[in-house]
Amino acid sequence: MSKSIIFTLFENRYEYGVGALINSACACNFSGKIIVGYKGALPFWISQLNKKNDKYFLSNIKDIEIEFIEIETKLHLRYYKPFFFEQLFKIYINYKIYYFDPDITIIGDWDFFEEWIDYGMGLVLDDCYPIMPYNHPIKQQWAKLYDYDLENGSNFNFYINSGFIGCSINSLDLISKWKNNILLLVQNGNDLTELKPAIKRTKTHKRLNPITGDQDILNATIIQNYSSIKVSIVGPEGMGFIPAGYLMHHNTGIKTWERKFILDFLKRGSKISPANYSFQENSFSPINLYPNKITQNLRKMEILITQILQRIF
Repeated sequence: MSKSIIFTLFENRYEYGVGALINSACACNFSGKIIVGYKGALPFWISQLNKKNDKYFLSNIKDIEIEFIEIETKLHLRYYKPFFFEQLFKIYINYKIYYFDPDITIIGDWDFFEEWIDYGMGLVLDDCYPIMPYNHPIKQQWAKLYDYDLENGSNFNFYINSGFIGCSINSLDLISKWKNNILLLVQNGNDLTELKPAIKRTKTHKRLNPITGDQDILNATIIQNYSSIKVSIVGPEGMGFIPAGYLMHHNTGIKTWERKFILDFLKRGSKISPANYSFQENSFSPINLYPNKITQNLRKMEILITQILQRIF
C-alpha cells in the first residue's frame, strides 16, 4: 500500500459526497488510506464495506483502506482542517496527505497528484476571487489583524480555495500556523462554530467582512509566511470552476444529492453542471449511494428528462 492518505471531514448528508469522493479516488487509481473524520453518525453506506478490526475495505479492491475517526470539537468542520492535518502527521510522518472537501470528486490520474506535492504544497485558486492583488483592501485588513508586513506577500496576488490541500510534512509548519491563526480568532471571542463569517461587520455583502471563513485565514497565513514556504498553485480549472478542468470537480451551491434537477431548471433555468455529472458517475460503485433500485432509476430518469428540457429550451 502506498504512503498516500486522502482525508475528508463531514457531518449529516455530506455522507453522499464522501461516498462519491471515495468512488472517484478508486476510478483515478488511488491506492493508500482514506481517513474520514466525522461528527454525528457514521455514513449509511458503511454496511457495504468489509470490516477487519477497526479498518474498512472496499469489496474487490485491496489497495484502499478506509478509517473513520470521530471528531469532538465545537468548531465548524471547515475550521478543523489544520487540526486534523496535524493529528495525521504525528502518526504518518513520511506520508503525503491530501485533504478534499466532501463535495469534491477526483477526475485526474492519481499519479499527477503524487508528483504535484513534490513541488510544494498543492493548492488551487478560488472561482470567485482567483486574482486578489497583494495590496487588496481585504488583504490589508488581514495584515492588520495578524500583525504582519503586507510586503511579505508582494508576489502572492492570488486567493486560494481551501477545498483541496495536498502536502508532505515539509509543509507542517504552515499548517500549524494556519491552526494558530484560527485559535487566535477563537481567543478573541469570535464564533467559529457555524457556517458564517468569523468576523462580521456588514450586512450588505459577505465578502466585505474581514474574515469569512477558514479560507481567508489560510490565505492570510500564506501571505504571512510566503518568503519561507514552498507552494505549487493550479488555476481555478483545477476544481472545474472554469471549462477544461482536469483534476477535480467541486460541487458548489446546492449539492447534487440535494438537487431536484427538473424543478431547478424550470424555476431558475439551472442546468446540470459538470460537477453534477461527475457526482452522478461516481454514485454507484464501489459504494452505491442509491442502493434502492427504484430511487436509482428515478434519479437517472430525472437527469435524462432535464437533459432533454435543456436541449429544447
